[in-house]
Amino acid sequence: GITLRLPDGKGIYWLFQELKSVFGLAVTRVRNKGWNGYDHRADMGRYGLVAWGGKAQRGTAHIEIDGVGCAQIADWPKVESWGMQYHGRITRIDLAHDDLEGIQCNIEQTLKWQESGGFNCGGRNAKVKVGGDWHDITDGRTVYIGTRGNKMLRCYEKGKQLDDPNRPWFHIELELRNKNRLLPWDMLTRPGQY
Repeated sequence: GITLRLPDGKGIYWLFQELKSVFGLAVTRVRNKGWNGYDHRADMGRYGLVAWGGKAQRGTAHIEIDGVGCAQIADWPKVESWGMQYHGRITRIDLAHDDLEGIQCNIEQTLKWQESGGFNCGGRNAKVKVGGDWHDITDGRTVYIGTRGNKMLRCYEKGKQLDDPNRPWFHIELELRNKNRLLPWDMLTRPGQY
């Protein structure tokens, strides 16, 4: 998610053109409804949306791109440069790592990190929840660390989630929001550092 104030003299159609030329994502439909407090909304196919208008939004527009949409973006350094040029703010980002063999990252390792205080932030241990199939261990297990709306780490057995109980694929996904923090633009080009 990205929020920015449209530059002076530029309207929403300027932003639509920028999405096409910088992100490679085209607006496909302007809808007759708003989104999350914005008065207007346009869809970028099945890849995301753009929202704008509304007194409480103070002249900003918001771009929301899902994971499939992010996979369509060919030039992340260009997006990073554009976001910095127009003083946009990243409001949410999901960073992921896949261990296809489940060797470096797996449920057991995640629990060891948690038990040894590996998810401590500012002197407090993160809130930990578990979900999934912990009895038969055929449908996949998940460990949630942190809280949604701030910082949330999801660690789960992706292979089992995809109905292959013998596939060791393990997925780790970090969801960060800009609540009480700045999400720097280089997260787009150096995600492993975060």
